[in-house]
Amino acid sequence: MHYFVTGLLILLLIMCIIKKKNAYSIFCVGAKKGALLAFDLFPYITSIMLFISLMQISGATSILIKVLSPILNFVGIAPELCEFVCLRPLTASGSLSIIFDLIDTYGANSLITKTACLMYLTTESVFFSSAIYLSKTKQANPLFVVSLSFFLCFFAMILSANLAKILL
Repeated sequence: MHYFVTGLLILLLIMCIIKKKNAYSIFCVGAKKGALLAFDLFPYITSIMLFISLMQISGATSILIKVLSPILNFVGIAPELCEFVCLRPLTASGSLSIIFDLIDTYGANSLITKTACLMYLTTESVFFSSAIYLSKTKQANPLFVVSLSFFLCFFAMILSANLAKILL
């Protein structure tokens, strides 16, 4: 991997030399755009982190898991994955910690763990993705964007769980 990154940097420098571009100024412009993006995202990320913390502290996440467990079981998602399914749209790192717990409990080669990994790879944190999109798209309806994102995330997890049963 180190050789790949080094090779990519060398290739980019060669391209800048061939096209007679100032690589340093191009890098600085890109860094400035990255810093502006981070500044634009800060309020969205802060509100997301606060919302997730409030959900976990209040116990709403536990209640949500209990309510959704029978529904998720009906659509083909094992009860052992309910906590993962509820947390995945909210937080990537939180859902990753659940995968580590599943590995410890069921083993790395179990269907439960493989299904959780497949679900993790086919979905993204809804609030993080929405925050990025909404920070740059001022005309979008936030309620519609977040609702559609949740629907598609859950649809992807249902599809992943059922395909895992067939393919894994």
